[in-house]
Amino acid sequence: MPRMSITCLNSEQRPGRNIVLRHMSSVCRKQQAGFALVSGVFILVTLATLGAFMVKISGMQQTSSALDVLGTRAYHAARSGIEWGAYQVTTGTNGSPFAQACAAAQQSQAITLAETLAEFTVTVNCEGFVDQEGGKTVTIYQITSTAHRGTINSAHYVERQLQATMAR
Repeated sequence: MPRMSITCLNSEQRPGRNIVLRHMSSVCRKQQAGFALVSGVFILVTLATLGAFMVKISGMQQTSSALDVLGTRAYHAARSGIEWGAYQVTTGTNGSPFAQACAAAQQSQAITLAETLAEFTVTVNCEGFVDQEGGKTVTIYQITSTAHRGTINSAHYVERQLQATMAR
C-alpha cells in the first residue's frame, strides 16, 4: 500500500466519502488538539505580566507622591526654623540670648514645631560676623535651618536645608 499524506478535509469538499472522512476528521482533530491551550496559556501569562507591571508602577507612583508631600512639609519646617532664627536675631535692642551667643561664636539650637510639622527635627545654626560699615559696627548673621524626618538611607528619609543672611 502506497504511503499517503493525510490532509484535513471537510465533507463539503469531498461528498460521497463519508467513511474515509470520518476517519480523517478524527486524525485531523488529534493533530490540532492543544493549539487553543497553548494560545490560552500565552494570553494568560501576558495579561498577568501586564497586571503585575501596572501594580508595580502604581505603587511607585504612590510612593513618589508621598515623598513629594513630605519634601514640601520638610521645606516648610526648615522655613519655620529660618523665621525663628530671624526673629531671635531682630528681637530687642541686642537681640535674644540666642542672637548674642551667635554673635560671639557659632550657635546651634534645636526647635520643636507643632501639629503637622512636629514629626520633623529642626536644627537652627547661626554664625555671626562683626564688620565695620560707614563707621558703624554691624553684625551679620548667617542662619542655616535644617529639617529632616526619618533615618538616613531609609525609604522615607526627607531633608531640606535653607540659609538666610541678615544684618543688624
